[in-house]
Formats: sequence, structure tokens, C-alpha cells
Amino acid sequence: MRKRKKTQRYRFWRNVLIIGLSGLCGVLIGYGVKVFHLERGVRLTNILSQPLLYGGLTTLSVFLLLVAGYLYRKLKENVALRSQTEDEELANAIEIRSQKESSLLFMIAAVLIVPALLVFNYMIGTVYRYEADGVLANLYGVIVFLSGVATSILADRSYKVVNGRALPRYANSKEKREVLMSHMDEVEKQINYEENFELVIRLTNQVIPAILILLLILSALFRMDITLAMVTVGCIYIYMIIHQYRIVKRYYK
Repeated sequence: MRKRKKTQRYRFWRNVLIIGLSGLCGVLIGYGVKVFHLERGVRLTNILSQPLLYGGLTTLSVFLLLVAGYLYRKLKENVALRSQTEDEELANAIEIRSQKESSLLFMIAAVLIVPALLVFNYMIGTVYRYEADGVLANLYGVIVFLSGVATSILADRSYKVVNGRALPRYANSKEKREVLMSHMDEVEKQINYEENFELVIRLTNQVIPAILILLLILSALFRMDITLAMVTVGCIYIYMIIHQYRIVKRYYK
């Protein structure tokens, strides 16, 4: 079925409708908050200083470590099975599965950075303010740190198991990129280029603007101080926009 081409008029009125509906929703929310006296002052520091929250993050870190251990065990089993099988089609299927499991391990190691930073912030805050739950915060920090280190080690080992050689130790992002690209064929590189381009477009045109709007809504509803969050997200947004110019400059040099 042939896809219908969208005209300029259609896109214009679509954007007008989206902006109009968004404005109407904002007015209705603001009117409801004012009429029903729903204003609530919320301090983010109070939310981010609850021991239960960081206990949950620590539990999540341990759970992700267990998942990483399970994936690494399955990965080694698949690699051993691939070396024993003589069926080429089955060997290719096992290799694809092994690559997916190795990629998932690296994703889990990257995701663990978020709870680690939050727990470390909590730990530093309790020490700085001499709070009574400082011992608990230190315990959370040690557990999350060990979980992150163990998951990173499993991810690095999985790369060696799948590709036959380890990632260079203490390498920066550029050096790791060169090593990873050296293992890719032209098809894999093309897929990575297309997916990364799609990611950049979605971040700059959808995700980051949506986060900025959400922060404004939270500020209006709960009287939260979002200055630091707005500056942080804004700096990331500006960096990505400036980085796009490097692409243009490189292409037209």
C-alpha cells in the first residue's frame, strides 16, 4: 500500500492542533489546581533523603547483578555449545544469541550508574549532615559499588568470550569505539549509524523538549525549584545541537 504524502498544510494544522490542545490542558490543570486548592509545596531534597528509596535502589542493583550473572552463565554455555556443534545454521543462531546476551550485560552495567550515583549522593549527604542513618547509607553505597564493579567485570569478560579478545583496560571512549568498530562489518556499521542518527533526532526533537515541558509542569504544580534540572537538561540539549554542526562541517569540508 502506497503511503500518503503529508502536505505542508496538513503539518501546519497538525502542529496548531497539538499546541492548542496542550495549551487547553495546561489551562484546565491550572484552573483545577486554583479552584480546588491543590497547590502543594514539594521539596525534592525531602523526597531524595528517604532511606526506603535508597534501600529500593540498592535492592535493584543487587537484582541487576543477579541478572547479569545469569546472562553471563548462559553466554558461556552458548559459546561452549557453538564450539561443539557442526551445524552451521545452528552455530550462527547461537552466535547471534551470544552477541545479544553480551550487549545486554553492557546495558545493565550502564544502567547501574544511575542508582549508584543516587545512592552515593545519599551517602555523602548523610555524612555531611551527620545524620543517624549514615551507617545505613554507607552500607548501601558499598553494596551498590560492588554490584556495579562486578557487573562491569562480567560485561568485559563477556566481550572476550564472544570475540576472542578483551577490551583494552583503562581505555577512553575514543579507544573503545575504535576497538568495537574494528569488529563490525559494513552492515553492522550502517545499522549503528542509522540507529544513532535516529536516537539523536528523537532526543533533540522529542525526548529533551518533553523533559523540559514536564519540569515546567512539575514546577507549576508543586512549586519545585527546577533551576538546576533545567540547566542540566538544557546543557545536554545545547551540546547535542552543537555536535550536529560538527557533522555538517565534516561532510562539507
